[in-house]
Amino acid sequence: CCARVLIVKELNFEAQKSHLQEEVELTHYLVHFLPKYHYELNFIKYYWGAVTHYARKRYGYHIRAL
Repeated sequence: CCARVLIVKELNFEAQKSHLQEEVELTHYLVHFLPKYHYELNFIKYYWGAVTHYARKRYGYHIRAL
């Protein structure tokens, strides 16, 4: 809640790179990292929603149908 809002506004938090990002940049590969605190931009959220929609539409809402 309040702590999350405060940490997002910190310049050090925004500028700090993860260990993985630093290692990948050393290898000169091109990788697009999503912002740390924007889960809405993460593709897995939309993928999981599409899979859930497909399963419900095709198999119904019952676990036995799966």
